[in-house]
Amino acid sequence: VSTRGKPIIVDANPQMRTWRGDVRDAYYAAANGRPALTGPLVLIVEFRFPRPKSHFRTGRRAGELRQDRPHWHTTRPDSTKLLRALEDALNAVAWQDDRQIVELSVSKYYVDDAPPGAQVSIGIVTVVGSRTEWDRYGTEGSEEPVPTTVETTRKFQAAP
Repeated sequence: VSTRGKPIIVDANPQMRTWRGDVRDAYYAAANGRPALTGPLVLIVEFRFPRPKSHFRTGRRAGELRQDRPHWHTTRPDSTKLLRALEDALNAVAWQDDRQIVELSVSKYYVDDAPPGAQVSIGIVTVVGSRTEWDRYGTEGSEEPVPTTVETTRKFQAAP
Protein backbone atom coordinates (compact mmCIF):
# COMPACT_ATOMS: atom_id res chain seq x y z
CA VAL A 1 0.00 0.00 0.00
CA SER A 2 1.33 3.42 -0.95
CA THR A 3 1.65 6.38 1.42
CA ARG A 4 -1.64 7.67 -0.04
CA GLY A 5 -3.43 4.49 0.99
CA LYS A 6 -3.80 3.11 -2.56
CA PRO A 7 -2.76 -0.45 -3.39
CA ILE A 8 0.46 -1.02 -5.32
CA ILE A 9 0.23 -3.86 -7.82
CA VAL A 10 3.44 -5.77 -8.50
CA ASP A 11 3.80 -8.41 -11.20
CA ALA A 12 4.79 -11.83 -9.92
CA ASN A 13 6.33 -12.75 -13.27
CA PRO A 14 9.87 -11.31 -13.62
CA GLN A 15 9.65 -11.57 -17.44
CA MET A 16 6.68 -9.18 -17.60
CA ARG A 17 8.78 -6.02 -17.92
CA THR A 18 10.68 -7.46 -20.89
CA TRP A 19 7.47 -8.63 -22.56
CA ARG A 20 5.85 -5.22 -22.14
CA GLY A 21 8.89 -3.66 -23.79
CA ASP A 22 8.59 -6.13 -26.68
CA VAL A 23 4.92 -5.19 -27.09
CA ARG A 24 5.76 -1.49 -27.19
CA ASP A 25 8.57 -2.09 -29.71
CA ALA A 26 6.23 -4.08 -31.96
CA TYR A 27 3.63 -1.33 -31.79
CA TYR A 28 6.15 1.42 -32.60
CA ALA A 29 7.29 -0.56 -35.64
CA ALA A 30 3.69 -0.93 -36.87
CA ALA A 31 2.60 2.65 -36.09
CA ASN A 32 5.30 4.29 -38.25
CA GLY A 33 5.66 7.25 -35.89
CA ARG A 34 1.96 8.09 -35.66
CA PRO A 35 0.80 9.54 -32.32
CA ALA A 36 -1.31 7.70 -29.75
CA LEU A 37 -4.91 7.14 -30.82
CA THR A 38 -7.68 9.26 -29.32
CA GLY A 39 -11.37 8.63 -28.80
CA PRO A 40 -13.21 5.34 -28.26
CA LEU A 41 -11.33 2.23 -29.39
CA VAL A 42 -11.91 -1.42 -30.21
CA LEU A 43 -9.20 -3.87 -29.13
CA ILE A 44 -8.97 -7.37 -30.57
CA VAL A 45 -6.21 -9.60 -29.18
CA GLU A 46 -5.27 -13.18 -29.99
CA PHE A 47 -2.74 -14.69 -27.61
CA ARG A 48 -1.06 -17.59 -29.42
CA PHE A 49 0.90 -20.21 -27.53
CA PRO A 50 3.30 -22.92 -28.68
CA ARG A 51 2.13 -26.46 -28.13
CA PRO A 52 3.65 -28.40 -25.22
CA LYS A 53 5.32 -31.76 -25.80
CA SER A 54 2.25 -33.54 -24.44
CA HIS A 55 0.31 -32.54 -27.59
CA PHE A 56 2.61 -34.67 -29.75
CA ARG A 57 2.83 -38.41 -30.28
CA THR A 58 5.81 -40.49 -29.19
CA GLY A 59 7.55 -43.57 -30.49
CA ARG A 60 7.27 -44.46 -34.17
CA ARG A 61 4.98 -41.47 -34.83
CA ALA A 62 6.99 -38.98 -32.78
CA GLY A 63 6.51 -35.39 -33.85
CA GLU A 64 2.94 -35.88 -35.11
CA LEU A 65 0.19 -34.02 -33.31
CA ARG A 66 -2.16 -36.18 -31.26
CA GLN A 67 -5.78 -36.41 -32.44
CA ASP A 68 -7.12 -35.32 -29.03
CA ARG A 69 -4.96 -32.20 -28.77
CA PRO A 70 -6.83 -29.12 -27.53
CA HIS A 71 -7.22 -25.98 -29.61
CA TRP A 72 -7.85 -23.55 -26.74
CA HIS A 73 -5.18 -22.66 -24.20
CA THR A 74 -7.03 -23.18 -20.89
CA THR A 75 -4.05 -23.16 -18.53
CA ARG A 76 -2.13 -20.31 -16.93
CA PRO A 77 -1.71 -17.46 -17.56
CA ASP A 78 -5.34 -16.43 -17.66
CA SER A 79 -6.56 -14.10 -20.39
CA THR A 80 -7.42 -11.21 -18.04
CA LYS A 81 -3.84 -11.01 -16.75
CA LEU A 82 -2.45 -11.20 -20.27
CA LEU A 83 -4.83 -8.47 -21.41
CA ARG A 84 -4.02 -6.24 -18.45
CA ALA A 85 -0.29 -6.53 -19.19
CA LEU A 86 -0.87 -5.67 -22.85
CA GLU A 87 -3.10 -2.70 -22.03
CA ASP A 88 -0.54 -1.37 -19.53
CA ALA A 89 2.25 -1.76 -22.08
CA LEU A 90 0.34 0.31 -24.64
CA ASN A 91 -0.83 3.12 -22.32
CA ALA A 92 0.49 6.46 -23.63
CA VAL A 93 1.89 4.56 -26.63
CA ALA A 94 -0.98 3.20 -28.75
CA TRP A 95 -3.68 5.14 -26.89
CA GLN A 96 -3.69 7.86 -24.28
CA ASP A 97 -5.24 5.63 -21.61
CA ASP A 98 -6.76 2.15 -21.64
CA ARG A 99 -10.08 3.58 -20.47
CA GLN A 100 -10.58 4.53 -24.15
CA ILE A 101 -11.22 0.86 -24.95
CA VAL A 102 -14.99 0.51 -25.25
CA GLU A 103 -15.15 -2.89 -26.92
CA LEU A 104 -12.75 -5.81 -26.82
CA SER A 105 -12.30 -9.39 -27.86
CA VAL A 106 -9.66 -11.66 -26.35
CA SER A 107 -8.79 -15.23 -27.21
CA LYS A 108 -5.92 -17.55 -26.37
CA TYR A 109 -5.12 -20.73 -28.22
CA TYR A 110 -2.34 -23.04 -29.38
CA VAL A 111 -0.77 -22.56 -32.79
CA ASP A 112 0.60 -25.12 -35.19
CA ASP A 113 1.57 -23.06 -38.21
CA ALA A 114 1.88 -19.47 -36.92
CA PRO A 115 4.43 -17.87 -34.63
CA PRO A 116 3.48 -17.68 -30.94
CA GLY A 117 2.86 -14.26 -29.46
CA ALA A 118 0.06 -11.72 -29.50
CA GLN A 119 -1.77 -10.59 -32.62
CA VAL A 120 -3.26 -7.19 -31.82
CA SER A 121 -5.76 -5.09 -33.77
CA ILE A 122 -6.73 -1.63 -32.57
CA GLY A 123 -9.63 0.19 -34.18
CA ILE A 124 -11.04 3.68 -33.90
CA VAL A 125 -14.78 3.49 -33.29
CA THR A 126 -17.01 5.82 -35.25
CA VAL A 127 -20.56 6.75 -34.31
CA VAL A 128 -23.22 5.73 -36.79
CA GLY A 129 -26.82 6.76 -36.12
CA SER A 130 -28.65 4.30 -38.39
CA ARG A 131 -31.61 2.43 -36.92
CA THR A 132 -30.30 -1.01 -37.93
CA GLU A 133 -27.02 -0.61 -36.10
CA TRP A 134 -28.77 0.89 -33.06
CA ASP A 135 -31.06 -2.13 -32.75
CA ARG A 136 -28.04 -4.39 -32.86
CA TYR A 137 -26.03 -2.58 -30.19
CA GLY A 138 -28.41 -0.45 -28.15
CA THR A 139 -31.74 -0.41 -26.43
CA GLU A 140 -34.90 -0.27 -28.53
CA GLY A 141 -36.40 3.22 -28.70
CA SER A 142 -33.37 5.21 -27.58
CA GLU A 143 -32.36 8.28 -29.59
CA GLU A 144 -28.63 8.28 -28.82
CA PRO A 145 -26.15 7.04 -31.45
CA VAL A 146 -23.94 4.12 -30.57
CA PRO A 147 -20.46 3.04 -31.65
CA THR A 148 -20.83 0.39 -34.31
CA THR A 149 -18.04 0.34 -36.86
CA VAL A 150 -14.28 0.23 -36.86
CA GLU A 151 -12.90 2.95 -39.11
CA THR A 152 -9.13 2.52 -38.82
CA THR A 153 -7.21 -0.51 -37.68
CA ARG A 154 -3.59 -0.88 -36.65
CA LYS A 155 -2.34 -4.44 -36.49
CA PHE A 156 0.91 -5.69 -35.08
CA GLN A 157 2.53 -8.88 -33.83
CA ALA A 158 4.27 -9.13 -30.45
CA ALA A 159 6.67 -12.01 -29.91
CA PRO A 160 6.28 -14.28 -26.88
